[in-house]
Amino acid sequence: MGNYTAEDLKVITTIEAVRKRPGMYLGSDERFVENVAEEIVSNSLDQFHAGLAAWVKVEASGHTVEVTDDGGGMRFVAESDELAVEVFRQMHSTPSRFRHAPHVHIGLHGVGLAPLNALAKSMLIETWVDGTGYRLRFENAELVGHVEHDIGPGHGTRVRWVGDSSYYNHHELNTASLRALLWHAAHINAGMTIELNGERFCAPNGLLDYAYTLMHPATHWEPRVHHLKGEHNKVRYEIVLLGEAEETRFTSFANGLQNRGGGSHQDALAEAIADIKPPFAVALIHIIALKPEYAAPTRDKLRMPGLDEVVRHALEQSRLSDLQETKNPANRGAE
Repeated sequence: MGNYTAEDLKVITTIEAVRKRPGMYLGSDERFVENVAEEIVSNSLDQFHAGLAAWVKVEASGHTVEVTDDGGGMRFVAESDELAVEVFRQMHSTPSRFRHAPHVHIGLHGVGLAPLNALAKSMLIETWVDGTGYRLRFENAELVGHVEHDIGPGHGTRVRWVGDSSYYNHHELNTASLRALLWHAAHINAGMTIELNGERFCAPNGLLDYAYTLMHPATHWEPRVHHLKGEHNKVRYEIVLLGEAEETRFTSFANGLQNRGGGSHQDALAEAIADIKPPFAVALIHIIALKPEYAAPTRDKLRMPGLDEVVRHALEQSRLSDLQETKNPANRGAE
């Protein structure tokens, strides 16, 4: 091997790194534009879970994605022009850029805004913080002019992204796939209104509405409907137990993502209801971590301590007596 010195090393910027390996950051060419939309919408969902937003509107087709919400704005833009530009040009290495929680995702990446900017022909951001509006325009990842202040009345945030399709083999947005994802997101984030190209999705009952879509039409479910929501030990939880069957079908989510490998939350729920007979048909659990160290997107199996206590608290605080009665089929009455 040859001898290398510091002079042989080349330090590349975030923009260069992303452009060299675009698929590493935003996935396959076929889902590229969809993943961009997911990333931007996830920021709006953070605003919702912080109690600052009620809706997000998406207009998307071809290589263009525009996302608008009614949230509290991107506060980092108001802090300084330098920080505002840095966020759109430099990657972060923590679960969230500013270690905030809750921090949710609807896609599988969670890479932040800088990679989106790196792969865009143009990117426009308008955001209002405490009544003051700011505008940033980027072309080929470079700031055009300067950060504009006091751009006029408004509220929330608008991001318009136009992709450079040469980085993803010119694949256009699969609108049907994005529609399915946003429908799903509306059910995982109860009460949030999500709009795509004029079509609105909202699930006031959250996971309960979603659970009904998992039920076989012939499944007996009344009166076994249990919808538990609350917060304990810096964890928000939503649990649905529904119907009866020979075996329970479990579905689990953490920080907005489905955990196809289950994990600590699903294991805790399975253990807590193991003795209840007959078994529930479906059991769903979604937890949102309020501690920044657990706010990262979890793609497969969740590993997080203390969730057994969270589940026990949920069952104790929410109609535990009803659940206990189902242990004895004789207590269920005539059906």
